[in-house]
Amino acid sequence: MKKLFYLMFAALAFMACNNNEPSDNGKSGSGGSGSGEGGGSSSSAVINPRSNNGAMPGLFTVDNGKQVHFSQGNLQYCASSRTWRFATNQWDTIGIYNEQIGKTEYTGWIDLFGWGTGNAPVTTDVNGDYSSFSEWGENPIANGGNAAGLWRTLSNTEWRHLFRSRSNAEELFGLGSVNGINGIIILPDDWRLPSGLTFNPSTKIKTQDQEQLGILVWNENNEYYENSLDKNYEHNIYSAAQWVLMEEAGAIFLPAGGKRIGTSASSVNSLGVYWASAPVTWSGYEDYSFSMNFHDSGLFPHTYTDKYKGSSVRLVK
Repeated sequence: MKKLFYLMFAALAFMACNNNEPSDNGKSGSGGSGSGEGGGSSSSAVINPRSNNGAMPGLFTVDNGKQVHFSQGNLQYCASSRTWRFATNQWDTIGIYNEQIGKTEYTGWIDLFGWGTGNAPVTTDVNGDYSSFSEWGENPIANGGNAAGLWRTLSNTEWRHLFRSRSNAEELFGLGSVNGINGIIILPDDWRLPSGLTFNPSTKIKTQDQEQLGILVWNENNEYYENSLDKNYEHNIYSAAQWVLMEEAGAIFLPAGGKRIGTSASSVNSLGVYWASAPVTWSGYEDYSFSMNFHDSGLFPHTYTDKYKGSSVRLVK
């Protein structure tokens, strides 16, 4: 009887997160555009049919002898029901509706979080205490197995290994757009290009207009990839239908979800910031954590961001 009560309570709470939500898909207002789901979706926590309980099929080496699966989409949270879920599509972002964070009347979703806020996802205080890391993946995720401790956040060294050190690393990622949303495409270790599609590694553009698009070049001193022509998102362009084929082959897409400072969201569809699990330990940098960042002219696999800035989370297992 008690189990039935909790199931009924969870169902009612989840419905609260799916009613009276924005219908313009996060594409209006200040702070840039959003995609896919706006402040939420009229659907429940949907499992991508190409995933296994939220885990996409591709395997990615992030350290010597260590491979991971990425989740089917960015992490999202609904405060009114205290529900975690993964975005339905890899390109989905909440956009400007992240500015509703912490408002009691808001029953939609957010997807930009301060660092290590797995136990306090609606934290917005720029002067708050972000000294300890609470793993988001320790929470049950509705369409990710719905049990605690199944997922985790990549470390800073794992992000760097993914983009720089694994076998053929420079040929296994490219910036571009999927379904009109800008971001970065990451290919699995055993990549096989689907028939009828093309893929351009951003470090080795092979199209006729290479001179017009430019390529990413590794800056050894500062450890990042840069493209002086500011045209990263033109390297690869896929429709939603084409992306289904890429997903089936194991490809991952991280959308440019923007950033949030306090309750102000910006740079949606132009900047991507994805948290790492480790804080910066250098003297004088106690307020920063490592992250993986990208934009129209660069990719920074091993950089750092102010802990209070709301950023995207993509979990692995």
